[in-house]
Amino acid sequence: MDKRFLTFGGLGVALALLVSINVISSAAKVSSRFDLTEDKLFTLSDGAKNILGNLQEDVTLRLYYSRELGSLVAPIAKYAQRVEEVLREMESHAKGKLHLEVIDPEPFSETEERAVQYGIKGVPLSGGQDLLYFGLAASNTTDEREVIPFLQPDKEAFLEYDLAKLVYSLSNPTKKILGVLSTLPIEGAMANPFSRGPQSDPWIFVEQLRQLYEVKTIQPGAKEIPTDVSVLMVIHPKALAQDTLFAIDQYVLGGGHAMVFVDPFCEADEPLQDPNNPMAQFQAKRDSDLAPLFSAWGVQMETGKIASDLEHSLRVQFSNRARDDSGQYVVWLDLAADNFAQDSVVTDQIKSMNFITAGTLSAVDGAPTSFTPLVFTGPKASTVASSSVQFMSDPKSLLNDYMAGEHALTLAAHVTGNVKTAFPDGRPKAAPDAEGAEPPPPPSEAPVLSESKSPISVIVVADCDLLADRWSFSSQSIGRTKLVAPVNGNISFVANGIDFLQGSTDLVGLRGRGVSRRPFEVVESLRKAADQRLRAQEQELQAKYDQANQRIEELLSKRQGASLELLSDDVQKEVDRLREDQLATSKKLREVRRSLNEDIDNLGLRVKLINIALLPALLVAFAIGLSRWQHLRRKS
Repeated sequence: MDKRFLTFGGLGVALALLVSINVISSAAKVSSRFDLTEDKLFTLSDGAKNILGNLQEDVTLRLYYSRELGSLVAPIAKYAQRVEEVLREMESHAKGKLHLEVIDPEPFSETEERAVQYGIKGVPLSGGQDLLYFGLAASNTTDEREVIPFLQPDKEAFLEYDLAKLVYSLSNPTKKILGVLSTLPIEGAMANPFSRGPQSDPWIFVEQLRQLYEVKTIQPGAKEIPTDVSVLMVIHPKALAQDTLFAIDQYVLGGGHAMVFVDPFCEADEPLQDPNNPMAQFQAKRDSDLAPLFSAWGVQMETGKIASDLEHSLRVQFSNRARDDSGQYVVWLDLAADNFAQDSVVTDQIKSMNFITAGTLSAVDGAPTSFTPLVFTGPKASTVASSSVQFMSDPKSLLNDYMAGEHALTLAAHVTGNVKTAFPDGRPKAAPDAEGAEPPPPPSEAPVLSESKSPISVIVVADCDLLADRWSFSSQSIGRTKLVAPVNGNISFVANGIDFLQGSTDLVGLRGRGVSRRPFEVVESLRKAADQRLRAQEQELQAKYDQANQRIEELLSKRQGASLELLSDDVQKEVDRLREDQLATSKKLREVRRSLNEDIDNLGLRVKLINIALLPALLVAFAIGLSRWQHLRRKS
């Protein structure tokens, strides 16, 4: 009896101790947990922790969520819980610099009006007049604001990146500067002295970027990249001087981020047409590369080769023996969603892109950097010589000669890692001028870097034509107003890349994470198997219906409008038999559906029993076994 009293007393003390620990930890806001998910969904990455731990000023996050309405939509309710958990985790790592408020904007209340003022969008639910709010508004101490109008569950993979980016931009409000260095006439070209044509306008993408960033033009002969440039765009670096290459090298080694566009044959690089030498335009150099820097960065573009992909090619009109014809132009690529990296914010939400006579990229063997493809061809792509398009390319000939490859080719990639300089001997020495005078001193006294201060972050794209108006926008003039609209995701890709690069090194290191909504594979296989059975029986039933209808129509046409009741006994029996078959088949369909639901319900019940009852049962069994072992030990 005493032993039994001690046993129950011990269990009571243990229970009281457990409750006390929970109460104390809850009051002290102490949490300890294990994240056993495959992608560590509930654990912040090191990059996000670094951003939160180094916040420069306080940031307030206001999560507006219509909890009652959201509970009616299962995916929203589950995702709202996930968002709040991530925000709570971020708040705990921000050392008191991040403050979270969860607000339920009730209809016709001041909180709803304030949510609308912040830019939170309400979504009407079907069959109701109330609006569902699920957005995030953030502000800093200077009242600068950032907002996510509606948190979409289909973007869960990038939730951590989006939240970390929002917090970082408010904690570092200084406007970023985009430097653009190009040998193409993206700022508008002067009139052709041979044809006396009009001056061309700036490329549309430049005007678009000026609406998003502060753009600073850098001349192709620059000997230094300004230190205030946060992201450098290098477009078609054709025949750059050694001083300029050295400036780009030092900029990247010093922590600057770059987006580089090179091309084995740039169709937008149109040479001047000299009427005295018509062949000059075909012999002009129209390729570009950054081979010395690429070698140091661990990336290379295949020289003199253009990617071709029949499966993802554009259809064009061309002349074939004095008559118009059409066919696939295998070097003009029309890429779809399956040609973009699914786990990168650079290609997130992009559905299509055009790459025109693009090159192919690959990692250098033994390179110290990480090479991550962002855009790639289909699995059967190949390459053709750039000379095949240099002299009056023939789409028909390229199509006839096309040979499928065996693997996908990379067209754009993100390169990151620690690297050494491409100029181990230091700053290149400038040659004396034509009169033999010594060159001027270096533009600055900044020390020459021999290796990167931190891991570099560079996006390399093997095509420049995707920036041209012809391949990115449609335009229409209404009076003096010019309306432009993107025709694909080319410019979204560029803007995403710049936005991605101009963040901190920690933000650049963040990638898409997994999602909490994991498919129940066993249930899905049951559904698919049942669907196949249902589909086969439905097709069989439909075939019987069609045969019966066809037979009845034949008989009715012969009887010239006779009703079904006036048909012969044989036909009536046939119709009755078909109807019986119909009822029998419908019964089978119901049985299959019932069987499917029973299988799923039974499986769900087993899973619930395992999740709910297994662990307690194991603990009870362990306690009983331990008690039995102690009893036997004392007895012995």
